[in-house]
Amino acid sequence: DGSVYAIGTIFTNITKEEEVKRKLLLELNTDSLTGLKSKKYIIKKINQFIKNETDFSILHLDFNQFNLINDSLGHTVGDKVLKKIARMLKDFFGKDV
Repeated sequence: DGSVYAIGTIFTNITKEEEVKRKLLLELNTDSLTGLKSKKYIIKKINQFIKNETDFSILHLDFNQFNLINDSLGHTVGDKVLKKIARMLKDFFGKDV
């Protein structure tokens, strides 16, 4: 009958691309100093909770005059203090804080 049939398959390994995508999302959603969720991520999640009518809670911490630590002891010490606070929050609330 003269018909020609062909079957072809192409496989693409996207493991590396998915890992790059995951790392980029992590960087976008995480504060680079503390490892806590970024303000942008938190606002996005709040909007999702409101849209989906999901119950949620917010803990807002404000360290009055934190600049005194930076000014008197230096930014390196201030950064260490922030990292310690972040570690304590993660230990208490879990990794998704």
